[in-house]
Amino acid sequence: MEDNGCNNASIEHLDLSFNKLSGSLPNSLGYLRRLNYLQLFNNLISGPIPSSIGNLSNLEQLDLSFNNMNGTIPESLGQLTKLLVLVLFHNSFEGVISEANFQNLTNLSLLSLSSTKNSLVLKVRHNWVPPFSLFALVLSGIRLSPEFPAWLKTQKQLTGITVSDAAISGTIPDWFWGLSPQILYLDLTHNNFKGKLPDSLNFSFLGGSVDLSFNSLEGSVPLWYNLAYLLLRNNLLSGPIPSEIGHRNALLTFKEGLNDTSSCLSSWVGENCCNWLGVGCSNQTGHVTRLDLHSQYCFLSTVEEDNKTSVPCKQLSLGGKLNPSLLALKYLNYLDLNGNNFQGTPIPSFIRSLLNLRYLDLSHSSFPGMVPANLGNLSKLCHLDLYTMVYSPTLLGIRFALAPKSFFFAIS
Repeated sequence: MEDNGCNNASIEHLDLSFNKLSGSLPNSLGYLRRLNYLQLFNNLISGPIPSSIGNLSNLEQLDLSFNNMNGTIPESLGQLTKLLVLVLFHNSFEGVISEANFQNLTNLSLLSLSSTKNSLVLKVRHNWVPPFSLFALVLSGIRLSPEFPAWLKTQKQLTGITVSDAAISGTIPDWFWGLSPQILYLDLTHNNFKGKLPDSLNFSFLGGSVDLSFNSLEGSVPLWYNLAYLLLRNNLLSGPIPSEIGHRNALLTFKEGLNDTSSCLSSWVGENCCNWLGVGCSNQTGHVTRLDLHSQYCFLSTVEEDNKTSVPCKQLSLGGKLNPSLLALKYLNYLDLNGNNFQGTPIPSFIRSLLNLRYLDLSHSSFPGMVPANLGNLSKLCHLDLYTMVYSPTLLGIRFALAPKSFFFAIS
């Protein structure tokens, strides 16, 4: 990019991303004083950020990511009081970033910095209190203090945190795990964290992701709720994997496929799925062993004068599709869907793989079509109720296949 005396002060929005622009940013960029949106990511731009960037007093978004820029980051960036988004990811900046670079960035909500050469250092006081309150932070390949950055304690609104390849060592402080209810995404990979992880945490955002790979963490694998991904590769963890991992998410995925017109399954919230309506677990192992969702099960708990009572609520009525996420419940031995309305949804073939089932009731649930022959694979089954299902020779075959162990068999 050449300096041609760009001084068009009326430009407010400039997006030249995904081109093959090369050269360096001109110093005359600072003349665009009405500019509030500057996007130049995914180009071939090199050289430093011009110090005149500090003149863009109306700038709200600046994205120079995925270029070949180098040199130091000018302190004049810290004068952009209206800046909301600062993304300088995947460049080759070097030198030191200090508190002066952020001095007046009181409105900043997203900060993303990285150095492909690991030659950029963030140097701030241990007791530094940033002027901003971030929603998302990305620091990758930035050299930090060997200690965990204490200033993160001030960031009460963070939902996404990446502090990777930052040369941090020692333990992750307890106060940081106090942020877990608000975190949707966490990446602390490629550091040298040591010590043990908390046994139990509750991440409020269902489907969140935590990656702590490539550290030196010790102890047992933790049980953290609501996560879709927990990555712990290349650490020093030991012991068994908690059996509860996956049970909660499997049930929530199963719920997503259902039409719950009664809204009774809205009670499926909280950390421990063993306390949910219709879910039963082994007292010894914590495994989910029972799923009783027959149509008369829905109750609401009330408390009157310290006496807990249960009163009937709207009748449980489920429809939709049965999700194969139930296969994650490997110790499930009781499944009752009696009296629901699965009209239009045939009995899924994956049920044949719930090999620990001893009790299966699909009666009065309007499953259409024929009964799958592979139900005969359920060799432990003692109770099978398919009443109102369409009779077919398949049913006779299943009956004889289960006869040695089955003490109850019902068809219409």
